Amino acid sequence: MAFSLLAANQQSAPEMPTVAGKEPVTEEVRVVIPGMIGSRTFVYLSDLHIITLSEDMPESEREYLVSRQKWAANGDVTSEMQWLQWVEYLNAGDFDYVLLGADLLDFASEDTIRVFKEGLEKLKKPYMYIRADHDLLPYKGSALTERDTVELQKTVCGYSDVFTENFGDFILFGWNNSTSRMTEKGIQKWREVLATEKPVIVLTHVPIKPLSDESLSRISQNLYRGEELLWGIDTSYYVPDDYTREFLESIYGTDSPVKEILCGHLHYTWDGYVSEGVHQHVFSPAFSGYIGIVEISGR
Repeated sequence: MAFSLLAANQQSAPEMPTVAGKEPVTEEVRVVIPGMIGSRTFVYLSDLHIITLSEDMPESEREYLVSRQKWAANGDVTSEMQWLQWVEYLNAGDFDYVLLGADLLDFASEDTIRVFKEGLEKLKKPYMYIRADHDLLPYKGSALTERDTVELQKTVCGYSDVFTENFGDFILFGWNNSTSRMTEKGIQKWREVLATEKPVIVLTHVPIKPLSDESLSRISQNLYRGEELLWGIDTSYYVPDDYTREFLESIYGTDSPVKEILCGHLHYTWDGYVSEGVHQHVFSPAFSGYIGIVEISGR
């Protein structure tokens, strides 16, 4: 597996749109699927944290939400404003498929979901959108429940415990809401994917803890007050149950079909191996101007 970090204007046509007035920074990942003929280009985007301030938000919450809005801005351009610019960028690029790797919203509300849906309806590429806690949890003072926000998310596009897309030479497996444990329906679908004996690319929001490399754990602990915000057999923040453990063990196994794990969550770039044969790339956040280009081919 190869990874490089470069300015988008080094690989894109001059007419490519900008985001927040700048060329996005591209994190480029190359995935090899043995025997694959031709190639595919995926584009990855996560951690935009769209924040829309509505008139009915209580004043007690407004100061905090305004501070979050400034936190997720790129210069003077809010994450809400960036979203449509990102859609223009995705539409203009020579990409086969879009991976929306969760936390596109900072919190779930009628307004944030409306803004996101309006942009998504303008997207001309096929895509997979997995959710995580920020896409599903309402802000603190909201009258909505998480059940309400899930129903709102269902109006955006398909909603399932996991998503799969069969590209012939490989299968894309998306773990929806990976800030929660793998579900029974999810693990059943994973078993079906394993039964195909095809190579797999896993899309998740929460990274998987490497077996023998502690660098990703240290990064998370340094960034998040000692918390290891990763899934692993022995992690204490995200504690696996039997279904989640089965999923993780099949990734760690010596016969794992997983060729690549693509994720975000930490707001930090990391590239390495979770086990001897399974590569993982953790992408930096879209609100800071980062995007991933994933080239998949037979060599």
